[in-house]
Amino acid sequence: MIVAGIVWALAGILVIVATEMPARGRLGINGMVGMRFGPLLMSDRAWVAGHRAAVQSSWAAGISMMILGLVIVFGSLTDEQGALAFGIGFAVLVICLVIASRRAYVAASAELGLEQDEMDP
Repeated sequence: MIVAGIVWALAGILVIVATEMPARGRLGINGMVGMRFGPLLMSDRAWVAGHRAAVQSSWAAGISMMILGLVIVFGSLTDEQGALAFGIGFAVLVICLVIASRRAYVAASAELGLEQDEMDP
């Protein structure tokens, strides 16, 4: 259970980094890190705008994962309690990432619309 808690906490850090780096413009469109769907992949500006919109929800997901991981490592939980904690943590993760993805999609789509307006004479 301890190894799982450590992995879960480290994965929380990765969730945050995978959103922060593109949001700050330090990581461009790529095939490994960041949200890779629809409008986010259509331009560099949409990529950054989408990730900026998702930062808050991604931080919530990452922090919840880190807290859960630490609770599992240091909480002296039974196997049943650990399984319940993972279930709750996974549900929170999914909710936060769905919200982050929706925000990213909307922001990237809006940015693409602005880019299109700039190109139209």
